[in-house]
Amino acid sequence: MGQRGSRMPPVVASASDSTSPNPTERLSLVAPSAAVVGAGVAGVHVAYELAKLGFKVTVFERRGDIAGGETRFSLPFVGVGLIEPTLARTAFRTEVLRGMLFPTACPDLIAREHLFNTLLNPVVYRWMWGRLRSCFSDSEVMAYTNNLSCVSHSVVCELVNKYPHLHQHVFAGPVTVLNERKEAAVTAHAEPLTVDPVGWTRALAEVCRRDYDVQFALGERLEDAVTYLKYDVESTRSIRVSKPDPLHPEQRLFASEGYDVVVLAAGASTGTMTLPNSRLPVLGLSGLSAVVQQPSGALKDAIWSLFQCKPHRSPAAASTSSSPEVHASSSHDGVADSLARPAPGTLALLNSNCSLYGYTWPSSLTFSTNRNGGLPSRSSAVASMMQSKVLPASQDVVLQGLLSLDSTVKTKTQALVSRQLDRLESYLRIKCGWSVPLSSSSTSAEAGGGSNVVRVREYVRAFTPDGVPIVDRNGGSFNCFVCCGFGDHAMDFAPGAAKVLGKLVEHQAQHLREEDIENTKTWGLLTSKLSPSRRTAVEEELQLLFNGADPDAVKRKDSRTPSEASALALLRFEDNPYSTNRFANMVRKEVKTDSSPPILSRLCALEDAFLTHLEPLRRRFHAKATELALRENTPDWLRTLVFCFMYEEDDDPAAQARKEQHVHSLQKLASQYETPVADVKTTGDGAEELPLTPAEQSKRKQAELERRAREVFAKRV
Repeated sequence: MGQRGSRMPPVVASASDSTSPNPTERLSLVAPSAAVVGAGVAGVHVAYELAKLGFKVTVFERRGDIAGGETRFSLPFVGVGLIEPTLARTAFRTEVLRGMLFPTACPDLIAREHLFNTLLNPVVYRWMWGRLRSCFSDSEVMAYTNNLSCVSHSVVCELVNKYPHLHQHVFAGPVTVLNERKEAAVTAHAEPLTVDPVGWTRALAEVCRRDYDVQFALGERLEDAVTYLKYDVESTRSIRVSKPDPLHPEQRLFASEGYDVVVLAAGASTGTMTLPNSRLPVLGLSGLSAVVQQPSGALKDAIWSLFQCKPHRSPAAASTSSSPEVHASSSHDGVADSLARPAPGTLALLNSNCSLYGYTWPSSLTFSTNRNGGLPSRSSAVASMMQSKVLPASQDVVLQGLLSLDSTVKTKTQALVSRQLDRLESYLRIKCGWSVPLSSSSTSAEAGGGSNVVRVREYVRAFTPDGVPIVDRNGGSFNCFVCCGFGDHAMDFAPGAAKVLGKLVEHQAQHLREEDIENTKTWGLLTSKLSPSRRTAVEEELQLLFNGADPDAVKRKDSRTPSEASALALLRFEDNPYSTNRFANMVRKEVKTDSSPPILSRLCALEDAFLTHLEPLRRRFHAKATELALRENTPDWLRTLVFCFMYEEDDDPAAQARKEQHVHSLQKLASQYETPVADVKTTGDGAEELPLTPAEQSKRKQAELERRAREVFAKRV
């Protein structure tokens, strides 16, 4: 496939990876190229894994910065996993009806806003159909996502050891996870990490750019992909991208570029991108994210109550669904003393049905990341706090979640912000049983001398029908892959998913390498110079990844006993658990040669046969109508209709003779009714004289007038 030379400079490999063999080495000396669509945490990790395999990677991002989309609102934890299988348990068909008919009841799925756009979105129906076709149980959903979270934990630790400057974006320390019942939840890894998603992604992107020469095409978006049939499989031949025209900002410049491998890591846009081909069931669900910066007063008490482990409320308070923070100011001090401050690095699942979470976050990072969407602050205090791996005392609280089918982009107005805060308050009051005064926090803070600031944003994240990410080939294209569908856990699942995707690409490369070796033997060439295939070893590494173990980490642990090593290989997967095969042949994975024509082709064939059968009758009818129109006594309106709609030119000699005869008869008829020519006289023998010129006619008229005047005067005389 063709490659653009401007995007494909020579790869500068890292010094630590220079001795490792290139698993994508083919008979051609040209290094393979790869395109990654999306520069979020998933896209950057995929670019890193492909660059280690020897690919020349180009990352396309329609926004102007890295990690500017779903990564900004990802839960900043690695190793937590799914607390509960939210999507797998929710009855979405019932919730869609509740969301349309009873929007004030706080349904689990909001479906009434922008209903017209939702009904016309084909991805919604594809996603709903995928929920019916999914074959995963709740236990399988939890097992597969937790395994992916464990792999992500190993990948993050490996990168921190390899690149020490990434350490500043990772907070170590106890991470407290509470389930919906305010009990300590079991996490995927024994020691979860708190990671800054935006800072981590941008720092890793700089590593890819510096050590592996990965190019980031910011501001360029994918328009479509051109596929063609190669033998019995589909192949992505090229992709078409566009970027704004510098001279005309309202216009876009389009270009087609060819790559050996294309990976879609575009989040919520993946479902729309794959509509022309594989139609992946990936849907973008919008939610709300409210950041309460250093809460104080009644708002602080209400928020702290959300993070209390096993709260004990009185029956009267439970019946009124009101928290102690709304009492009079006289009892405010006593209530504040009874509530414990949430520990740094606390994650609480407030409601599983609507995917509502709450967590604490360092104040310094909150201020820096929310200001103009720029890079986190690099002040000495924050840097020293990060490097010491201790979470700061000043913590902000983030409340985010909700599931809405409305993914339209709205203009930011004061009325919209108030409506969003009111909605979040309603869900906290009805779903969680706590009254949190978010919308009235500013007024209360001013009255009490506090400094409550609540920043609310609406965001969209990608979900699969069952909550398990998709890491697989994109439909029937053998060189196009997809890595998306992380929901609110992009930072927790994306590093491990990128590791799995890299092994899938390597497995495909080893399969192609075996074909090259067989072809070389067929041609009678020596194969001793070629390194042997590693397909069997890659399959074993994939089995480790599917079981939640990083193969690189397993190799580094020399102290592992044989019993532990065999325990990892006990669970054998016949297929990729993160593939689209779990949707029961919903996504086409191969090109099927169907000899039976489709129903539209059959209808077209019946129509052609019917018209062929009627063709002699039609020609006979048109001939009779034309013969009738050629008669002299035919009305003009009938002749006009026949010659406009039924007359056809015929090459038959008899028809041509009839046409000439008709033209001759018309000329004869016109000569009979033609008026005689003026000023033409005949001689005595009947011959016509030549017509006179205007000057001669004028002289003749003047002579005639003079003759008449002489006759008059002659009679008088």
